[in-house]
Amino acid sequence: MSNLPLLKIVSLMCGTSAVDSFRDELAVGEFSGRYMLAIREGENSPFSPMRLDALVMLLVEEGSADIQIDYAPFKVEAQSFVTLMPTHMIQLMRIDACLKGKMLIVSRDFLDRFRTGIKNRSVANYMEARKNPITPLGKSEIEVVHQGIERVREKVKIKGHYYQREALQTAVVALCIDLANIFVHHRGTLSTPSLSRKEELFEQFLQLLHTHCREHHGVAFYASQLCISPQYLSMLLREQTGKSANKWIDDAVLMEAKMLLKTPQLSVQQVAEQLHFSDQSTFGKFFKKHIGLSPLEFRRS
Repeated sequence: MSNLPLLKIVSLMCGTSAVDSFRDELAVGEFSGRYMLAIREGENSPFSPMRLDALVMLLVEEGSADIQIDYAPFKVEAQSFVTLMPTHMIQLMRIDACLKGKMLIVSRDFLDRFRTGIKNRSVANYMEARKNPITPLGKSEIEVVHQGIERVREKVKIKGHYYQREALQTAVVALCIDLANIFVHHRGTLSTPSLSRKEELFEQFLQLLHTHCREHHGVAFYASQLCISPQYLSMLLREQTGKSANKWIDDAVLMEAKMLLKTPQLSVQQVAEQLHFSDQSTFGKFFKKHIGLSPLEFRRS
């Protein structure tokens, strides 16, 4: 499965109701746990692993959910804000039927069309958001974010505005400035976060993993790309995340396998080939060891 575009993300999270969109570049709407549970089966289930190709911002008003972001588990609670970056790999593990809230999705194309701090912020700020994708909000903060999202929606609805894109860009930037202020207060610093050498290596490892996990399953490859030893990479990842390098790689391969197995036109043999296993049997043993089901059983489940 390729990176999910904006409209596909919208259809998985909230269907076609209560959504306002600007072309295929930006959408504002309400997401519904009840709707997502109703379509949880099949290739287009929101519970299938997905790789985002858009910035997704969620204001969670009610309910809770368990989600994996870049192979790490997170719990989403009511009265919180969730930031999902472009290139994030995500999978819903559990949601309440009562889960609901506001959603703003901004495509990579929309972000790339204007030069702001969103696109050009430092890797340190990017890593800060990656490490803290979920922020609990107070009552006044929820109101600020709610108003910001509604301002964006108002600009989407003005169809005759000659400078609609620019108006939308201004509204999105204003929302992001308010969010940045909230995040600064919650994270207790007014200084720009700086990355340690280990955090830089972790970010580089994640980028390598996203790019190469289908064809490279060994720690040695990633360590060599980072110019460090396999032992140091594993130690670093355990220190930063509590997971070994092998566990990170296995989780990434399994996520890719689940996505490919949800593509009905691919046979299990073809999935094994795309993941660079020596044969279907080896892939089947690897998958069953970690998931508890054979690839065919997983596809039918």
